[in-house]
Amino acid sequence: MDLPLIDLARHLPDDPNPPPELWPSAPQPNAVHQTGTGLTAFASHSRYEQPVDCLICDSDQRLLLSIWPKGGMDVAVDGRQQRLQSRQLLCGTLGGGPWHTQMHGDMPHVGLLVSPALLRQIAGEDGDALAADLERGLGLWLTPSDPRLLQAAQELDSALMGGASSPLLREARSLEFLIQVLRVRGAARAEGVAARPAAVRRADHERLHQARSLLLADLAQPPSIADLARQCGMNTFKLKQAFKQYFGLPVHTLYQRERMRAAWDLIATGGLSVSQAGLKLGYTNMSHFSSAFKRVHDVLPNQVKRGG
Repeated sequence: MDLPLIDLARHLPDDPNPPPELWPSAPQPNAVHQTGTGLTAFASHSRYEQPVDCLICDSDQRLLLSIWPKGGMDVAVDGRQQRLQSRQLLCGTLGGGPWHTQMHGDMPHVGLLVSPALLRQIAGEDGDALAADLERGLGLWLTPSDPRLLQAAQELDSALMGGASSPLLREARSLEFLIQVLRVRGAARAEGVAARPAAVRRADHERLHQARSLLLADLAQPPSIADLARQCGMNTFKLKQAFKQYFGLPVHTLYQRERMRAAWDLIATGGLSVSQAGLKLGYTNMSHFSSAFKRVHDVLPNQVKRGG
C-alpha cells in the first residue's frame, strides 16, 4: 500500500489549515507563526480516531525541534525505528529521506522548524553543535523533557493557539522554547548521553513494548530485570541493551522518571499531599521520595503543592 507523502514546506507557514487530502486527518485546530528571525513556530491539537500511517518530509530541509505533550508515535528514519513517548523532546533532520510515522489518538504537538544555517546564525556554538550532530547522520534524537522545557512548550502553545496573542509574545515564546531546547540538549551532551540511532531488530519491538508496559504497570513495586526478561522472552543482557537503544533510557532510569512524573501529576492535579503521593508510589521514607522527585524535576514536591 502506498503511503501518503506529506511535505511540510507545502503548508508551513503559508497554510495553517491543510486540507485532508494534503494531511490525513488534518490537525484541527492548529496555528503557525513565522518569527522575525525566520523560525517557524507551530502548534496543533490533533486527534486520530484510527491509526494513520504516512511519510513526512520537508523540501526546505529544516530541522524539527518539538514536543508531543500527550500521546506518542512510532517513527522510522533510514529504516531505524524508535518510539516517541509523550513529553519527550524530539530533535530531527527532515533534509534526508522521509520519516515513516504512525499516529493515533490525541496528539497535541508544539515546536519549531528551523534551517541548519539559521540555527547556527542565531544560536552560535550551541546551534552549531546540534545542527552538526543531526546533519552527520544522526537523523533523530530523543530525550526526556524537564519542567522548564515543558513550561516553555506550554507557553508557546498558548501563545500560538490564543488568537488574541500579540506577534511580540509569539516571538518571545518561540525564542524561549529554542533556548530551553538547546539547554536540555547541552546538558545531555555534557553528561555524555550520546544520541545514537536505534539499532533494534524489528522482531524485538513488540517484546520491548511489552517490557515497558510490565515495568510501568505498578509504579509502587517494579518487577526485577530478570522477571521482565523472562516474561518477554529475552535474556537480561539483551533486554537492558535493547531497551536503552529503543527507548533512549536504561530500564531503571525510565521507570524512575515515569514514577516521578506520576508523582507530579498526583500532587499538582490529583489532590494528594506529598506524603500521600509518596505512599501511593511505594515510598515509606518521604525524604527519599523528595530527593528522587528533585532529581527528576529540579524542585521539591512541596514546592509543586504550593504552586499548584
